[in-house]
Amino acid sequence: MKKIIHFALAAAMIAAVSCNNPGDPEREPSLTVNPSELTFEASDTGGQIVQVTAVGMEWEFSVNDETDKWLDVVREDDALRISVTENLRADGRSGIVMVRSVGTAKPVERMVTVTQRGSDDPVELSLEVVPVSLTFAGEGADSQDVEVTVGGDLEWSAVAAEHWITVTPVEGGFTVAVADNPETDERRGTVTVTPDADSVEPVGVSVIQEGKVLPPEFSVDKQELFFSYNLLGEGGNAQKINVHAVSVEWDVSIEPEKEGDDAGWLSFMIDYMAVSAIVEANRSFEERTAYVVFTTDWDEVPEIRVKVTQEAAKEYLSTLTGDVDFTGRVNKMRGELWPSQSWADADIAEWTMALYGDGVEYNGGIYSGEGVVLKFDLITDRVDFNEENVYYIESRKYEVVPATNADGRRAGTVQAGRAATSPFNPYPNFYYLEYGGGENVSASAPVTSGSVEVSRDGEEYTFVVDVYDDFGWHITGTYTGRLDLTVNGEIEENPEG
Repeated sequence: MKKIIHFALAAAMIAAVSCNNPGDPEREPSLTVNPSELTFEASDTGGQIVQVTAVGMEWEFSVNDETDKWLDVVREDDALRISVTENLRADGRSGIVMVRSVGTAKPVERMVTVTQRGSDDPVELSLEVVPVSLTFAGEGADSQDVEVTVGGDLEWSAVAAEHWITVTPVEGGFTVAVADNPETDERRGTVTVTPDADSVEPVGVSVIQEGKVLPPEFSVDKQELFFSYNLLGEGGNAQKINVHAVSVEWDVSIEPEKEGDDAGWLSFMIDYMAVSAIVEANRSFEERTAYVVFTTDWDEVPEIRVKVTQEAAKEYLSTLTGDVDFTGRVNKMRGELWPSQSWADADIAEWTMALYGDGVEYNGGIYSGEGVVLKFDLITDRVDFNEENVYYIESRKYEVVPATNADGRRAGTVQAGRAATSPFNPYPNFYYLEYGGGENVSASAPVTSGSVEVSRDGEEYTFVVDVYDDFGWHITGTYTGRLDLTVNGEIEENPEG
């Protein structure tokens, strides 16, 4: 309350204009203050008088805002009574009282310098702000109070760095209000409380405002998923369900079609706003069904069930509808070989081969386009690296044998086609394929018996294929042409010396 009165007195005195006797008109106009310097002890709050002598003019005085916090000035006729508040700090302080002429052609100013010594027993300055973090709702948020406690004769100010934060001083601190957040993202700002003493650090109050809350929405882009028994076809072993959720918390689980059924073949993986349904290969001859179940905290859409069906295993894989003769439908041949190092222990070599038509393209292990592809693995006797980097397939008849691991393979055989166990190799070993555009396979058949006869004349090979698929369809054809061979690796020194 003292400070309010102090400000009011200062304002009144700044506006006051002297009625001082202008003096003898014969004398030269002048303005003097005596004394022009005053000194106060730290605890000396009594007033001191400064005499103002004005000749031929009227006068007024003023005190700057900073000094006015601890310096009181009262006009008493032709004098100023100057007093100070007690200085609780160790450092001294000084201020200026300005006395100036009024209505003169040329302004006349005089200064009174006021100095107050520091305290021998200063009060420790401190600043405490509680709380130092505020969180507001995105819209319609109430203002919040911040309490500021000071130790010693300390003044402070609070300023917000962001335009959407409003700070209002109140008794014992200040209030913080925020404008509505126009965005759905959270935003952050700071209110800095700055003391008027360098020895005391400013304190920042963190202001966090949540994003505005949109009306709730929840949906998924699939109502039903279908998987092949052997994980072939679109999606392989995983298909994605995209989720659209606004202002809704959601979760996902797996449920069997009927209570007591085993749904362990179906699982899921969450990737932000999508759920991938993942299945295992179906080894049984029965179709199976389970559900990916989405639950929410929104009463209007509490649950969504996505039906997942996987077909029963088939007794055969072939999708052909009759015998096939591919002669004339293939005109390219490519192969890959990993020769053995001379010092390595190996009995066989494996040639990964493909015969395919003109309308088919090969790119990094992937075939696409339109036409026939016949892919198979020939097992020959061991082939070592040579300096000339020239390699030929051994001329002989290669019998189709059941697929086995590397240890069980022998020269003069072709590994039979089999069901896929990985979506990354949907047609393992020996397969006849017909591509119907892009990577779409319109017909496929694993080769399970028969033979491939190979003969060579210079750089040209002749392949005579006489095989059967797992349904019993007869697949035949002859191809003559050059081999486009990729040799993997290079000659290496024996690491054991």
